Amino acid sequence: MLIDKGKKFYLLHGILESEIFDSLKSKGVKQVVIMESRPSLKASCHNARKLLKGGIEPIVISDNMAGFLFFRKHIKEVWLAYQEKGGQGAVCEIGALILAVLAQEHGVPVKYFPAGENVKSMAKEQEIFQFMGKCVAPKGIKGYVPLLELVPKKYIKEI
Repeated sequence: MLIDKGKKFYLLHGILESEIFDSLKSKGVKQVVIMESRPSLKASCHNARKLLKGGIEPIVISDNMAGFLFFRKHIKEVWLAYQEKGGQGAVCEIGALILAVLAQEHGVPVKYFPAGENVKSMAKEQEIFQFMGKCVAPKGIKGYVPLLELVPKKYIKEI
């Protein structure tokens, strides 16, 4: 079994700066859970490369699997990359808000770090209909693909 009962992980979301991976290494972290980051998979590819370079094993999960890991008490801490921060909270890659809500519900701390790269606010609707060059939706439907969202400050431990 890849995830043993009782084992807890840091959960990373968004494209994080290189220094973040050094911090994990200095803590002696051996494995980290990272989100797949659909539709582009860019964050998971970036983070996986940085983790492997630092000798840390990435465990990639689908974006909708985080709730299961929280429920099973496998998440120790959530680390989110933010694009900008202010009085209302932090603008993060899509999916960060649900992670913050889940973390609060399960008593897991959430930490925010500057993003290693800026992300555009919306993707083209066609991007959600394709995955690895294959069509995953019938023609003629509409798509809505925001890539950034505001995480209100009530969910933010450190900012």
